[in-house]
Amino acid sequence: MIKKSKLLICMLFMSMVLTVFPGMRSYAEEAEGETAAGEESGLQDENSQRLDEVTAMDEDGSIYEIGDANGTVEEDADSEEGMDSGSSIAMFSARSMSPLVVNFNTKGNAVTNYYDETNGISGYTNGAYGADAAYLGTTGDGKIRFMLAGVTGTVDADEVELVSLDTVVDNISYYTVSGGKLVHFVSQNLNSAPASSLNNGPAPSYLSEGTKYYSYDGTYFYTDYAVMLGDYQSGSAGASAVNAGNPFRNYFQFLDMRSATSYSSAQLDSILSTAMANAWVDASSSKLTGTGSSFAVYQNTYNVNALLSMGIAVNESAWGTSWICTEKNNLFGLNAVDTAPGQSADAFTSVDECIRDFMANWMADGYLSSSDWRNHGEYLGNKGGGINVSYASDPYWGEKAAAVVWNLDAAGGSQDYLGTGPTEPDQSETVPEEPAADPSTQE
Repeated sequence: MIKKSKLLICMLFMSMVLTVFPGMRSYAEEAEGETAAGEESGLQDENSQRLDEVTAMDEDGSIYEIGDANGTVEEDADSEEGMDSGSSIAMFSARSMSPLVVNFNTKGNAVTNYYDETNGISGYTNGAYGADAAYLGTTGDGKIRFMLAGVTGTVDADEVELVSLDTVVDNISYYTVSGGKLVHFVSQNLNSAPASSLNNGPAPSYLSEGTKYYSYDGTYFYTDYAVMLGDYQSGSAGASAVNAGNPFRNYFQFLDMRSATSYSSAQLDSILSTAMANAWVDASSSKLTGTGSSFAVYQNTYNVNALLSMGIAVNESAWGTSWICTEKNNLFGLNAVDTAPGQSADAFTSVDECIRDFMANWMADGYLSSSDWRNHGEYLGNKGGGINVSYASDPYWGEKAAAVVWNLDAAGGSQDYLGTGPTEPDQSETVPEEPAADPSTQE
């Protein structure tokens, strides 16, 4: 097994060490006013699928438990041959030239802090929801540099594990085209095949059905893992990617949250019902059933997209069936921190009040406000930008919410994606900025 004392490994022979990682240095000192990765930053996951167990999602949006397990990888003893545990940089043996993978799932369902180079702040992730990251090198002060879910950062070496690609090649995250859709298979434990398969919408024409593609930014895709690492290490922005010069953007993952859905409240209820059936959810047991009016009303009141908000609610509450949702009317896991989500989560008098609070205070006056420190872009996003940066430790939280929206929109004939619906919101569903009555009590 690769022990943590032997984690500092580079990818090429000694003669190439100085050229493989150009300009490598510590980025921690550049975090002005922020806490560097690995230090006690106080960052907590506010809202990451508040169920008792770690969960995964499939292409239809079904959310299911996969358990809470430490994903440390045990490799053959022979793989340690040629490693120098007494030096700050250990080398591969001549017969082992496999690229390295950063494993974040070394402690199960727990937060790992890092320094976010992309945004110049402290960041955090949860390896139980996204295990693997691209290894970009080791800094002069011994931190591991990585790319994960759109963010480039540095993390303390004792927080992660470096494993050879050869050992986990069948278990790392990848993309493929299936039935015309771009599907992202996300590894949550490098000891087993990827657990989540996320719908990224219609596949771009430059990707082929059935081919395995690698990407840790969701923008540029590679069929060769080592080639991808070369681009990441050189900062060449997809120069050697399959789609070089033609970046991919998941439409709903990066859609402006200040936009408006074209669906009416009745249509939202209809597509929610259809999507629930497709995801094998019993609508009668879900607190999301019949919430279309609330989402539509508060969209037009607070200028926050109803369909995207519904996607967040589905992802956070497991289609309105989680304990926090059923017991506390909390669809979004609000104030449910990692250490005690059930006890700490906010309780609401009604589901309608929860939706209003989320769209008014958490979104309009929070993550979507230019004056709020948590605003890193007014879209779902990933760990590199958007709401996901500070909202959830799940590095694929924004992509999961978008995957739900893809399924909801498909149930409505792709009205939002294709732009075939109304271009103006229904003003009859607009109310004053005071809390509205619970629609379930209305005629």
